[in-house]
Amino acid sequence: MSDNNTQTSINISNEELSFPEFTVNGTQYSNFTLRCPSFSETAANFNMISKAGTPEGNKAAATLAKLCLSDLKNKSDFDAFPSPVAFTIIRKLGEKIV
Repeated sequence: MSDNNTQTSINISNEELSFPEFTVNGTQYSNFTLRCPSFSETAANFNMISKAGTPEGNKAAATLAKLCLSDLKNKSDFDAFPSPVAFTIIRKLGEKIV
């Protein structure tokens, strides 16, 4: 009888991200903690996966990133992040999902 149990390596731990310091709405940012989204958060923002690269997919990715960053003073600050920072965070978040 063969054992069909296989173990898959996944990373569900929080990830520390560091960027050169920047200011948004009077708040200085440089370090963030990115957590893995819950199943329900991912399902609610499924367009991030199903419509990746489209305006709908980008909006869903930003919404999910706002939920998973623990170091935002205001969730709306993410909308004013420098694009390289925002896209790096979204890419890292995508690596946690797929």
